[in-house]
Amino acid sequence: MAMQPAEDEAIRLARKGVQWQIIGVVVAIIFGVPALAIPLLDRVENSTPTPIPLGDSGNPITANADWSPVLQELGGIPMVKVPAGCFMMGNNDGNENERPAHQQCFDAPFWIGQTEVTNTQYQAFMDAGGYTNAAYWTAAGWAWRQSESVTQPSCYTDSAFNQPDQPVVCVTWYEAMAYSAWLSAASGLTFRLPTEAEWEYASRGPDALIYPWGNTWNPDNVVWSGNAVKPAPVGSRPAGASWAGALDMSGIVWEWMSSQYQAYPYSATDGREDVDTQTDVLKALRGGAWFNNNTDFLRCDYRSRYAPRYVLSGGGFRLALS
Repeated sequence: MAMQPAEDEAIRLARKGVQWQIIGVVVAIIFGVPALAIPLLDRVENSTPTPIPLGDSGNPITANADWSPVLQELGGIPMVKVPAGCFMMGNNDGNENERPAHQQCFDAPFWIGQTEVTNTQYQAFMDAGGYTNAAYWTAAGWAWRQSESVTQPSCYTDSAFNQPDQPVVCVTWYEAMAYSAWLSAASGLTFRLPTEAEWEYASRGPDALIYPWGNTWNPDNVVWSGNAVKPAPVGSRPAGASWAGALDMSGIVWEWMSSQYQAYPYSATDGREDVDTQTDVLKALRGGAWFNNNTDFLRCDYRSRYAPRYVLSGGGFRLALS
């Protein structure tokens, strides 16, 4: 359902208010009470409604070109603002799990990580005792951590994957969720994993692009098997940035979503986002990875899924924030 800007209604109401204020001024002067007219005139002059900033609630964008990226560090994480707006999610010409294409709208803006979480950022969670505090974990995640005696990502000691600016990999959905909970507690902000709809919108925008940068494949914009033998540092392909300013949304690592993997059309209220009540159900991943040689995996609308305990040397995550 397409959203309409709120300015028209606001202006109509403001004009109606101005009309009554002018009548009050006239009446005050006729009846010889000019002192009352002065504050009324001041109200008339100051009654113009404040414009709603583009991309905020009530003033959605309608095309990628409407928006200029906004970058801000929140909780120590560089985040980009994703404005209110609508887009067509999925692909009627794509794989079966991408059909049907359907409209998704965001009434309010949100934030998404400019890049995936890095090893340096993840190390802070480990140093803070993240693997020893059950408060940060889902019930299923804590049970998994205890049963497997997990104290760090499984390839964290491998020099091919543990460099400071590389995305943290070999993390399960459980670990990604725990990191989000820890950072929320540490920062006072409510960090989380993005939903499938949020991630795809931040990647494609209202123009529903095939790739974050456009509709034409460009191997130089992606960290993939054609140019990589391990994950590159995050942000190493700036030309591949999405319309919202998010980097590496195609390639480098598969990214865990908050969403349970279910058929389309997507709905945030059908149970797929009830993360606290789910156990070992399949979770959605997006973006493709450094080891993929099939460009189909690197499309914005391509969907993958794994069990939340699954580990990939090309599996990481980025954060979202409402």
